[in-house]
Parts: sequence; structure tokens; C-alpha cells
Amino acid sequence: MAALETMLKLVDERKKDWNKFYRQAVEFHIKNAESWANAQLGTNVINQIDPAFNMEDLVNAQVKPAFMSNNNLVSEQTSMGKEKFHVINGHSRA
Repeated sequence: MAALETMLKLVDERKKDWNKFYRQAVEFHIKNAESWANAQLGTNVINQIDPAFNMEDLVNAQVKPAFMSNNNLVSEQTSMGKEKFHVINGHSRA
């Protein structure tokens, strides 16, 4: 168990390029959308991608994701018809 804890500590201490991680996730999402998801779902799931989203800002703000707590959440529709959530307890994230 100590070895796993050491490994986790080392991974957690490494600097992470969150925007690169997000870009790779978006690329993966687009490839899946174009290869099967759009046809399977009958809609263009690429529209789920928020071009203004910044993973590093979210991580640095250390805001809990909406699925973890719905306290103080306000939702709004974006101009592209997507729903965005904002935490109103001093932090604001899309």
C-alpha cells in the first residue's frame, strides 16, 4: 500500500498541462463523433464542446464540478443553446 501511496503522491506533484489534456479529450470526442456517435445518436455531438472552456482555469479555481454539489448553482443557456452552470458562492465557472 505504501508503494501505491508514493506513486500517487509523485503523480499528484507533477505539473500538469490541463489545456493539453482538454485538447486531447476534445480531439478524441470529435473522432468518436465523426466515426460513430453522430450517426448513432442522430445529432451532431461535436456541438457539446464549449469553445470558451478552459480546463486550467477550472482546475486553478478548485471549484467542485456541478455533479458533486448542486448548492448555489445557477444555469443559463448559451448563445449556442448549451447549458452552462455557474457557482455563485464567490467563484464562477462555465
